Amino acid sequence: MSGLIKEHLKRFEPFKIEFLDEKNHFYQLSSSIEQVTDEYMIISPPKFGDQVYNLPVDAEISIIFYRNDGILHGVCKILSKQSGENARLKLSTPYDVELTERRRAKRLRLSFQSEIEYLINKNDTKKKVLNVLTNDVNVYGVSYLDTEPLGRYYNIRCKIYVEGYKSEPVCADCRFVYSQKKQIKGKLMYKTALEFIKISAEDIERLQQKCYKKSYA
Repeated sequence: MSGLIKEHLKRFEPFKIEFLDEKNHFYQLSSSIEQVTDEYMIISPPKFGDQVYNLPVDAEISIIFYRNDGILHGVCKILSKQSGENARLKLSTPYDVELTERRRAKRLRLSFQSEIEYLINKNDTKKKVLNVLTNDVNVYGVSYLDTEPLGRYYNIRCKIYVEGYKSEPVCADCRFVYSQKKQIKGKLMYKTALEFIKISAEDIERLQQKCYKKSYA
């Protein structure tokens, strides 16, 4: 178990669960820790709003702790659950733990035409493509608003047209960070954040220059 997460594994500690159902619908659920051992932990019934959400045994879920220095992610497997409507869950201790810093560099509220390419399944041969406008950008990542959450899909790649569609885009391989619900002018939207995990030095420079020009225009 990662030392990063040990301090959070204690009774009454709240956390979030991110989960994709069989229809690839994304949910962020709320729960808290009730008991911890070296091999497993017991958590309160996960809730989506005020409703208990029924997670299946053997499913892998992402658990998230919000910290002052960033967002701590881990993966757990659901080992078993109690019977009854308000069933507590038994989870494996977290693995694949990593900390994402909240703002390694200030993100600028900039709108660029972008394409988000991804695979829903590892064995897919054709990528899905979303056409979106960026919400904010820096050299470490990007966020955008859409009517649907993205989820933890595969081979996510972002193309940002910093000079419009007639120019070569800034391209980056990305990692999904979160999709958060937002009410925008009375309409339910999702703000999705992606972190760049592979981007060329040339594209970083282009993005820096464009962000600088835009922010001081």
